[in-house]
Amino acid sequence: MKAVVVALMCVGLAVLAEAGKNCHENPCKDDICRAYPEAECRVDYCRGGTAWYDGDKVVDCDECPFDDAVTTCKDKCATSSCPNYPDAQSTKRCRMYNCGQCTAEYFDPGSNYPLDCWA
Repeated sequence: MKAVVVALMCVGLAVLAEAGKNCHENPCKDDICRAYPEAECRVDYCRGGTAWYDGDKVVDCDECPFDDAVTTCKDKCATSSCPNYPDAQSTKRCRMYNCGQCTAEYFDPGSNYPLDCWA
């Protein structure tokens, strides 16, 4: 029985190693979780895909805070600017905020927090 378990573990590790060869980039790299800025993106190499965690709790990043309704918006990032961070548009640090309204939101890619473009 022990040999079977060890063999299955080795097969599982080989499958994960093979899967890793096909992954050229971390799928969480440029992901954002607007509803939970403190959340951490984790890759699930066993089942595939990603999940967001706030501590040990899985969270839904598509939720809007404060029970605001999700609004369908045109992308305003191409025509907006962020005067306090002039390189923000060229570095693709803009996303649409579509909770209750449609606005272009510039963010810090390290912390995922919105930038204050007009202060």
